[in-house]
Amino acid sequence: MATFISEHAPKIWNNLYTVYIPEQITLDPEHIRRFGTYITQNKNVDKMLETNMTLVKIPISKMLEYFDMGIEIQIPSREDMIMMHKHIELYLAEWKEYIRVSVHGHMDAQNNKDLISTLEKLSKHIYEKAKPKEVIDNLFISKKVNFGLLNPILRAEEERKVVEKPDYVGIGRLVNKKKTPNSDSGGRF
Repeated sequence: MATFISEHAPKIWNNLYTVYIPEQITLDPEHIRRFGTYITQNKNVDKMLETNMTLVKIPISKMLEYFDMGIEIQIPSREDMIMMHKHIELYLAEWKEYIRVSVHGHMDAQNNKDLISTLEKLSKHIYEKAKPKEVIDNLFISKKVNFGLLNPILRAEEERKVVEKPDYVGIGRLVNKKKTPNSDSGGRF
């Protein structure tokens, strides 16, 4: 969790999203130790049981744990996927600003390096799956702002435009950069 006051941290730890995860990871380890897992003596059915997915509501922080362990997560709602990406990017932008302006920012970033780098990997993974128009906010056409009359010709022109996704730029290089006493911080001191 952030070592600074974060506006966007609750979106990572509290907002719940509907996803599919492997059913086996939802089982209590004590239950598995006592009773084991289900087997049918049919190899094809047993293989299928290993890949059964179950629908759950979990926060991004829990998805991050599964993602880091290499466990498959399926997000059935494309809107949720894009919203997760935007929430992660907002949180990482807070970290970036904190590292840039705070005296302790770089040290705190080093202490939270695993969290930041895994969040960045997940965000990049989602970014690569998203369409350009989904991750680039258009200033002229907003789906949420419906005040006043919208020019249908402008809307049609904007929707026809081919949008290219820029390369993903993360904050990993800021976190991985070693801070030395003589290094140029680009700041006032």
